[in-house]
Amino acid sequence: MEQVAKSPAAVQTTAVGAKQNVFPFEEVFPRPLAELIHALHCDLGFPFDFSATAILTAFAAAIGSTIQLKMKNLFTAIASLNCVLVGNPGTCKSHPIQRAFAPFELIRARRFAAYKKEMAEYRRRKAEGNPGPKPILRTPILNELTLEALYRSMEANPRGVAIVADEMNGFLENMNRYNTGSDAEAFNTIWSGLPQSINRASVDSRYIHRVAVSIIGTMQTAIMHKFFTRDKAGSGFSSRFLFTAPENLAMPHWSASEIDPALTEQYEKAILRLLDREMGKDADGIPQPTEIGFTPEALQRMLSWHNDEYRPRTQEEMGDTYADACCKLDTYALRFALILEVMRAALEEREPVAVGMDSVEGAIRLVEYFRQEAIKIHKLVYGKDIRISMTEQQRKAYDALPPSFRIAAVYELLEKKVGFSKDQVKKFLGKQRYFTRIVKGEYRKNYVEISE
Repeated sequence: MEQVAKSPAAVQTTAVGAKQNVFPFEEVFPRPLAELIHALHCDLGFPFDFSATAILTAFAAAIGSTIQLKMKNLFTAIASLNCVLVGNPGTCKSHPIQRAFAPFELIRARRFAAYKKEMAEYRRRKAEGNPGPKPILRTPILNELTLEALYRSMEANPRGVAIVADEMNGFLENMNRYNTGSDAEAFNTIWSGLPQSINRASVDSRYIHRVAVSIIGTMQTAIMHKFFTRDKAGSGFSSRFLFTAPENLAMPHWSASEIDPALTEQYEKAILRLLDREMGKDADGIPQPTEIGFTPEALQRMLSWHNDEYRPRTQEEMGDTYADACCKLDTYALRFALILEVMRAALEEREPVAVGMDSVEGAIRLVEYFRQEAIKIHKLVYGKDIRISMTEQQRKAYDALPPSFRIAAVYELLEKKVGFSKDQVKKFLGKQRYFTRIVKGEYRKNYVEISE
């Protein structure tokens, strides 16, 4: 795999001018994409991590359900990614996503124009008493939406869709707004690529066999705790997201230089080539993806990495707040390998045949990058407010307690406030993460108040 030589431009622009650990795009992406990311950074001030993550997600969304990685006879990996760009206001989070998904917007505009013409013709025929089938808008990209709208789009687009939520805070607030069910659990099954069967009284029944949804958006650092509320963290929703949060980013530096059009043209052609890819259908009319496997040496490398490196380390991390996120990274390793292989083939205008060593090594590098980012985010969130990991009853009890206290003085208080028995109080105070025992019978809260 051809790589870009490291240069001074590979040092992330930060407020303090320090070198940061960045997305390893020079090592894992084909040269044209690495050059594009450099140009976006030098000419537009886009942070490396944000551009690289947005481009990776765009390729995932463009692949959708059309190509899958066959790991074993009964197990395939899809190309879906859930990614969040994290940073303070003014650090250029949204623009890299807009740039990466520009080809999707082009397709959406073309299809909407065609849809308007089809609807005009449909209304004309309807007025004549012979309407025929109603046109369906098939768009590869969605913005703010409800789960019901996503189901409709998935049904209309069996090859997959992308959710681009500029502010993930709005996406999170919309969850469960229009129904009493658990949107988090629904998104978990969608992330897994499982068929969706929807049987609700308010809508027509649906069955969606092929599922491929990629999600990308931005989040301000100060409100990252909203991603880790008890319902989202407890359900595993949060752990299915990949975060990129480069540190100490400065506002972008404006430059008079222009990006070489050839760089963006090659990228856009590769994305459009994948978006134009059609899926065949079986005898029952069910869309069928192309399946590719590993080369023998690439499979051995993936297996040895998982069994000798990833698995032992993940088992050691059990109990840490980020353990659930790390447990999903082996699934992401397969997805990364598939995306990188298809990415390379699309740029070279050829059909992908098998996932090779370059793609597997790149996937392993990406797993390590996103693992470190997960640890960073969890330290940020849980270090700021350890109450996030508590039950609602425990949070109420914690808030009712003074910064330090004697156990004998709080039995009655906690029984009145939350209904704790003496045994429950003792068990709660025994959690060393929440409390420090000063002397026998006297405790101090490890966390006193939230600082937003």
